[in-house]
Amino acid sequence: MTVHAPVGAPLTDGEIDILALYADGHTSRTIAAQLGISQDTVWTRTASIRHKLGTHTITQSVVVAYRTGQLHLAAPRSAA
Repeated sequence: MTVHAPVGAPLTDGEIDILALYADGHTSRTIAAQLGISQDTVWTRTASIRHKLGTHTITQSVVVAYRTGQLHLAAPRSAA
């Protein structure tokens, strides 16, 4: 049985890291490799993110976290 934090609970630093990588276009596989965690851990944390934010997709989660100030996105770098 998975126990989730209540809806509206703040995201953890690890969840924010994962969400930021999704926002940059990474997949769960590349996120796992970059953070040195298993893909199952990425999926578990992604489910927790969606639950806390009350969303159904990771895209919705990125938007909600950004709009509520929990996720800060860097401006894209210009091509040199």
